[in-house]
Amino acid sequence: MTRTTFQQHARLDRRIINMDRAAVGEEQPYGWCLWDECDRYSSTLYRKVWHQHDSRIPCEVADARAIQAGAGSGVHRMTAFCSDRHLKFWWNANGGAALASIDRTGRAYGNLPAGFRGRYG
Repeated sequence: MTRTTFQQHARLDRRIINMDRAAVGEEQPYGWCLWDECDRYSSTLYRKVWHQHDSRIPCEVADARAIQAGAGSGVHRMTAFCSDRHLKFWWNANGGAALASIDRTGRAYGNLPAGFRGRYG
């Protein structure tokens, strides 16, 4: 059976399970999209992992060191969204991109990056 590109893509897209909600026994223990105006579930395709450790140290070693030191968590943070569009909205509202967005449009929040406006995703 030949699979189309859509079918192969759909198999990779999974909802992210929030273990805190699953432990309480909620019927839908999925994580929500981080974009504040959205009420859809987040997806594994549209997540950003922040590495808060030296890039020369492998991720597994950095996590093990942090847990051994009693940090209570690893050195990685994850943000997840329901779509690429919401990920780009959020990414453009942070740091230097937000300052550039203020210069262009007068506001930092709710703008897509330059080049992604119009009929995008």
